[in-house]
Amino acid sequence: MRINTKEIMFLMLLMGMIGIASASLGVFKQGSCVEIRTILNTSDAVIATITYPNSITPTCSVLTGVGTALLTVNGTTITSEDPIVLGVGTWTFNCSLAESQNYTAGENITTFEITQNDTYVLSLAITPSTNEDYGTETTATGSDCPAELTCNLYNNETGELTNGAGYTFGAGIYNITYNTTGNANYSSASVSDILTINKISPTINLTLNGTQGNVTILQNSEIYLNVTQITGDSGATLQLFNEGNLINEGVSSIFNLTLFDTIGTFNITGFYLESQNYTEISETWFVKVNTADTCTCAGNGNNWEINMGDACNIETTCYLGTGNITFIGTGKTTFNAAISAKNLEYPTTDQTLMIGSNAIITIG
Repeated sequence: MRINTKEIMFLMLLMGMIGIASASLGVFKQGSCVEIRTILNTSDAVIATITYPNSITPTCSVLTGVGTALLTVNGTTITSEDPIVLGVGTWTFNCSLAESQNYTAGENITTFEITQNDTYVLSLAITPSTNEDYGTETTATGSDCPAELTCNLYNNETGELTNGAGYTFGAGIYNITYNTTGNANYSSASVSDILTINKISPTINLTLNGTQGNVTILQNSEIYLNVTQITGDSGATLQLFNEGNLINEGVSSIFNLTLFDTIGTFNITGFYLESQNYTEISETWFVKVNTADTCTCAGNGNNWEINMGDACNIETTCYLGTGNITFIGTGKTTFNAAISAKNLEYPTTDQTLMIGSNAIITIG
């Protein structure tokens, strides 16, 4: 068969068109491109390791391709650009784009290692101060405990305390601790301080024959000596001494009925012995014992009580200074010497005071 030139050109043209058609029916897809970016503490960064709790803001976007990218963390779908706080562990963010008509599938992966927080610090405050006297209310307050933890306040002597509550502790030294055992995200933490509560002074009342003070009595008089606790610990021990000799001991109140048959001045001392919250204290007064003979001068600074029934004839100089002269009983007394006193009581109608020729009476 003979093919002319025109037929050859038609066949070539037809073959070219078929080639073009075949080429247009072929599929050539371009690769997709997605990007994941994170924002940690407002700074753009891809962080390999961070400490809990830090907020991460992942952004998943399509740079090249068609469609909406999918953002997951450890296989769970999350929303792009939403801040997220993840617990301790390894977390993989995957930003992916599915295959489309003209683009292949694409993904971008970023992994974070979240580590336990072992740098946080608890705070402890003790008010009014860490050194107070017994009876002062003190308050221990712990703070800066992360919300997801349970923090406890302890006293080494009395156990758990209520955070921020006031307590009146007994005298002693206390270790106040605010702590937590932590959890998966936080390590354990503890803070402590020492609280010192000091003992204080108690008060007692020592009386001699009912008088809280020195007394003067006559020889062979018998009087009560008493010690009473005013403030102090319940059950505290009191002691009563006469010239250094223990004459009674026990819980308030204690006393002794004492006979003073010797002329002189006697030291009477009451003690409160140291107890849990109170220090030891003492109180001292003196009993002056004068002769039973009321005709004898009582001495400088003492009161002189003269019994008119003794019919005294005072012929010896007597200087009482601030002491006073008083009279009891009925009868007569004669002053026939130099006598000085702050005050002289006038005799009553059944008492007679005679002033002899040698008498010089100075009053005031």
